[in-house]
Amino acid sequence: ASPFAGSFAFRRGFRLSFNYSTQNTSTQNTNTHDVPIEPLFEIDNTLESFNRRLERYKKHNWTVAMRDACDQMKLRNIKPDVNTYNILLSAYQSDGDVLESFKLLDDLLLAGIKPNIDTYNALLKTAIMSPGNQPAHLRELIFDMIERDWLQPTIVTYDNYLTALLVNGEIERGIDFIDILKNKGIQPTVTMYENLMKKICHFEWPEEALALLKRMEAENLPTYSSMYYDVLRCSADQYYLDGLIYCWEKIIEERYLDLDEGACIDVLHVAARFGKPHLAAQVLAYLTENRKVSLDKWHLEPLLEAFINDNDIKQAMDMLSVMTAAGVKPNSKTALPIVAAISKNVESIDKAYYSLEELVKDGKKVDVLALNTIINACRFVNGFGNKFGNRTKPDIHRAVETYKSAEKLGVKPDVHTFNALLGVCFSAQHRELGQQFWTEMQRAGIQPDSESYRRMIYLCCSTDYDYEDAF
Repeated sequence: ASPFAGSFAFRRGFRLSFNYSTQNTSTQNTNTHDVPIEPLFEIDNTLESFNRRLERYKKHNWTVAMRDACDQMKLRNIKPDVNTYNILLSAYQSDGDVLESFKLLDDLLLAGIKPNIDTYNALLKTAIMSPGNQPAHLRELIFDMIERDWLQPTIVTYDNYLTALLVNGEIERGIDFIDILKNKGIQPTVTMYENLMKKICHFEWPEEALALLKRMEAENLPTYSSMYYDVLRCSADQYYLDGLIYCWEKIIEERYLDLDEGACIDVLHVAARFGKPHLAAQVLAYLTENRKVSLDKWHLEPLLEAFINDNDIKQAMDMLSVMTAAGVKPNSKTALPIVAAISKNVESIDKAYYSLEELVKDGKKVDVLALNTIINACRFVNGFGNKFGNRTKPDIHRAVETYKSAEKLGVKPDVHTFNALLGVCFSAQHRELGQQFWTEMQRAGIQPDSESYRRMIYLCCSTDYDYEDAF
């Protein structure tokens, strides 16, 4: 009897990996007349014709048509060849069921047909589609079969094997596999490098991703903008400065102009943390010139923080005026990093004040928030306390002298200036001075806000057991 006549695949009507009782009839053909099956008397009865037909049906996922074509081959006693089985094996890839594919491979062997490298490539491809449902050792078993049959793996074989490793989360083995190929004198493809890099970035290993990118460059392989973007985002997420700067410089050098705004903001945050104002300025220029983005507070605040972490308080103070001039009004929260930086000791406060005088000498405008920031720093000069201020020893003298220098600096005090002064008085438990500032604020025609009243009430309650004034 023909080995084909008893084949498992055809005996099962090509139902190894397709459960017709559970298929969605709205998207899957269930009627043999819905697919282009030729009448029996019109069919070309050659094996090549059936193989072409099976390939076409597989491409369109016409599984019922494939089953009927197999039935017709069996009816005409047309023996399948290895290409026939390879087509059927590749049809299992959408389900990703390697175990069922191995049953078809057994059927091929029972038919006396010798598998070729495409047979095993199809098995590896099936393993890729559903890695969670496959025993990991099946990949190694496929490679053992390749060696047993004295077949030479192709670059497709290696690509499929690497992809099977990556989809199963075996990143270290994927990196080692690239090294193994290189040691064998086999050049990995750009696609293999790219897939490995994407997976490394997905697992947020920026050092390994950068090393792989540099390796591609050293091997003179083509690199794409998407690769630099992926490594840059991964480096930004993990605050890996070396990888971020390397990729950013390549983006500028190669004039890649489609980096999204979100990635740019991530770069700004890294520049802020590591005190890289030049990098932050480059990102802002990239956003405005290439992406045509209108800058807002969340774009400019990282540049201010970058100046602070670069110990350039003068430029940080100037940034407050720059933001105001750009129509992005800074507030007390914007200036909190400055307060934290200069409130460490009185020397830092003095340095910050002298930077305002230098700005005036340079012909630049001093923002009122810069003045308020120094006054707030005087309140927290010995460290940030709780909201009642009883953990700090404010420097009243420097706070008052800073306020008195407002006219000299060309600054007009506002309600936030007096709120800062009231905060200093409250922390120092100096009710009389607080009352003087309250009176001076009223004389200046400045309308108190809710924060002004809150601080004045706290001041009254904290310095006297008679709460009548507070009420």
